Amino acid sequence: MKPQCETCRFWEFDHAYEGLCRRHAPTVLVGHSGEAGGTQWPYTDSWDWCGEYEPAEGRAADAGVGR
Repeated sequence: MKPQCETCRFWEFDHAYEGLCRRHAPTVLVGHSGEAGGTQWPYTDSWDWCGEYEPAEGRAADAGVGR
């Protein structure tokens, strides 16, 4: 198993080959006026990777990549 997002326990499939990394809290979005405009989890491609990977059994099959 390759250490990539689609097989990581922190990754949540969204659509096509993209998903959300839920390893850390979402990023606060700041508008032009400097006020908070909501939050956003980082989007990653299924083949991306990082140094905080933790394997999740059955993740690739559950992710729906290639549907």
